[in-house]
Amino acid sequence: MGENADHKTLGSQVLLSGEIAAKSQKFAEGYARLRDVTDRDGALPAWAKALFMASAAAVKGHDQLLHEELRRSKELGLSLNDARGAALTVFISRGEEVYSRFTAAVNEIYNEAIKIDLKLCRILNLTVTVVLNISKVILDLYLRMLNSWQTMLLEHLKVTY
Repeated sequence: MGENADHKTLGSQVLLSGEIAAKSQKFAEGYARLRDVTDRDGALPAWAKALFMASAAAVKGHDQLLHEELRRSKELGLSLNDARGAALTVFISRGEEVYSRFTAAVNEIYNEAIKIDLKLCRILNLTVTVVLNISKVILDLYLRMLNSWQTMLLEHLKVTY
C-alpha cells in the first residue's frame, strides 16, 4: 500500500493530537491518507481544497472547522477577493444564513469587513423606489383599464340583450 502518511504536517487537529492513533492506529493512518489528499497541492492547489472544506463546514454549521479551514486556505494563498467570491457562491447555492456565517468568518480571518458605498446604496435605493412607483402607476392604469373594459362590456351586454 505504500508509505505511511505524515500525521504531523496535516491540517487535522485530531491527527496532530495523537488522539485517533491512540484509539486505532489503522483508522488514523487511513484518515491521514485522506487528509494527505485534501491538505496538499495536487490536481487542485491546497488552498482551494481547504476552501472547499470551509464551505462544506459553513453549510453543515461547523463553525470551528469553517474557521480552521478558511484560515488554512488563507495561509496557503487564498486571496480576500476569492474568499468573497466563495461567499457569494455559497449564498447562491445555500442561502442567506450560510452566506452570513461564511462572510463573518472571512471578515474575521482577513480582519476586513465589506465596505459599503453609501452613495451607491442611496442611488440603488432611489432606483428601487422609482421602479416601485412606476410599477404602481402602471398597475393603477391597468386596473382602471380593466374596470373600463368591464363597464363597456356590461353596457354592451345590456344593449345587446
